[in-house]
Amino acid sequence: MKKFAVIFDINGTLIDTEKAHFEGYREALRPFGIKMTIEEFTDTWSRQGKKLNDFLEQIGRHELVPDFEAIKRKKDDIFQATLSQRIALMPGAKEILQLLADAHIPLGLDTSGSGENMEMMLSLFGLTEFFNHVANGDTKIDEGKYGSRKWKASRLKYLADLFGLPPDHCVMVGDAEKDLQGAKDAGMRVIAIPNIYTRTQDFSVADAMHESLKNLTVESFSCLI
Repeated sequence: MKKFAVIFDINGTLIDTEKAHFEGYREALRPFGIKMTIEEFTDTWSRQGKKLNDFLEQIGRHELVPDFEAIKRKKDDIFQATLSQRIALMPGAKEILQLLADAHIPLGLDTSGSGENMEMMLSLFGLTEFFNHVANGDTKIDEGKYGSRKWKASRLKYLADLFGLPPDHCVMVGDAEKDLQGAKDAGMRVIAIPNIYTRTQDFSVADAMHESLKNLTVESFSCLI
């Protein structure tokens, strides 16, 4: 079997965080008279891969854009304070990580979110020790070599180098259209695991698609390399 690595997305793939992130933004935006719907949140963040400043521009609240970082900090405070009540491990998440670890498959993790949020979630569910390498929105990378750290493809290429593998020997597992496209832009194989929030998105670039992490085996990954 050829050597390969598996890189997981965290939000919506390993951990169900959609409602927690949505509720955090909704509460942070409420004082400004903004009533964001779950559909708006899912389309803007999960499908398009955009951020709070983009959302504020889209709804015409241009005057708030200069303060978006302070609003985002308020959202993160709410998210972290309610973490244990609002997030849940996706079915089969720990089992597939253990299966791959037992097979000595190197594991990585990527998220556009903050390192602080990532570490809190991994610690809450006892997942930290599974990952050889991680990248997040705070990770410092050589942007001249990889591209902006805000782009998923850039962080994924960075992770591939940490594993000492070409991108096409890495398989990324994600739940959203933006995750899959970022992995393809990085030259990686892709497995899609749609969830209830993302199942209507376009997964046509996926090399394989499964209903749940519970359906995955080592062969699910090795057969793509």
